[in-house]
Amino acid sequence: MTQTHPRQATLPLEPQDLKKLRKQLIPMLIFPFFVAGIFFLIFTFVFKDLGNGFFVEGVSLYMMIGFGLFFMGIIGYMIWGFFYDIRQGIKYQILGTVTDKQLSISKSSGAGTRSSSSRTTRSYYIFVDDIKYKMDYAGYNRVQIGDQIEMEKAPKSGVTFKLEVLEQTATQATRESATIDRSYLNTKLEPAALTATDLKHLRKQHLGFVQRRVLMNFPLLFIAGSLILSDMASLLIFLFPIPIIIGVAFYRTMRATTWYFKNKSEGQKLGTTALVEDKLTITHNRAATKYQVKTSAETLSVTEEAYEQLSKNDKLVIFKPMFGKTPLSVMTMDQNEYYL
Repeated sequence: MTQTHPRQATLPLEPQDLKKLRKQLIPMLIFPFFVAGIFFLIFTFVFKDLGNGFFVEGVSLYMMIGFGLFFMGIIGYMIWGFFYDIRQGIKYQILGTVTDKQLSISKSSGAGTRSSSSRTTRSYYIFVDDIKYKMDYAGYNRVQIGDQIEMEKAPKSGVTFKLEVLEQTATQATRESATIDRSYLNTKLEPAALTATDLKHLRKQHLGFVQRRVLMNFPLLFIAGSLILSDMASLLIFLFPIPIIIGVAFYRTMRATTWYFKNKSEGQKLGTTALVEDKLTITHNRAATKYQVKTSAETLSVTEEAYEQLSKNDKLVIFKPMFGKTPLSVMTMDQNEYYL
C-alpha cells in the first residue's frame, strides 16, 4: 500500500466499487444523446417556424452550436473522469477529522428573445484536515465538524465508495465531561441589563429589518400607489394578493417597531444556554458568504470572526431581547461576546 499523503492511502478498486462506477456512468453516456435529440427537435421545428427573424433578434446559429459544444465538453470531461478511474483501478482512502463544511450555491441565468430562466445549483463540500472534498448531500449531512471519519473516494470522478464515522472508545473522564456538558443546558439564567453596545446593535437590527421590508415590497407599493393616484383603486379588488401582502408586511413592521421600543424601555435581555453542534459556510456566486453555527437551541448566522473562534461542543449563552425572537449576541465561557 503506497502512501500518497500523510493521511491518505492508495487502494485497489474492489468489484463493488467498479460496479458503482459503471452504474453511474451509464446515465451519463445516455444523456448526451438525449440532449442531442432535444437540439435536433429545436432546430427542426422551432427554428424552422420562426424563420430568419429569430436570428435577427439576437440568437444566431453559431451561438447555439457554440453553446452545444461547450455543454458537450463538460459532459465529456465528466465521462472521462469515470473512464480514468475504471482504467486506473485505484481509489483513495482518507482518514482524518472533519474541520469544516461548505454549501456552495451557484445561480445561472439564461435569456432568450421571449423568455428567461434561471437555474440554481447546490454543491456540498467537507474539509478533512483542511483539505476540501466534494460530497453528495447524504454524505455531507451525515458528518459533523469534529468527527473522525474514514472515507474512500475515486481520484477523478469524486465518487464516494465509503464514508464511516469512526467510533472512539470513551474513557470514564470523557463520559463525565459529556455529562457535565449536557447538564449545562439545564442552567437557568437571570435577565441581564442591556448595555450601550446592545442597544446600538438592537437599533441596527431593527433598521435593517425595516429597510429589507421596504425594499422587498417597494414594487407592490408602487403598483398600489399608482392605481390609487389614477383613480383606479377598484382594480385592487381583482389584484387582492397585492394589498394582502402589503398589509402583512405593514403589520410585521409595526410589530417589530413596537418590540424595539419596548426592549429599549425594558432594558433587559434573556440568556439561553446552548452547545455548538456543527458549523458550515454558505457561498453564493451572487451574494456574500454566510457563516452558520448549529447549536443545541437553534441555528445562528454569525460573523466570520465568531465562526473561526467557535468549535464543536463549546458552551454558549445566546442572548435575546425581552420582546421578539431574533438573537442579539452569543457569549462564550471566556466572556467573548459576538453580535449577530
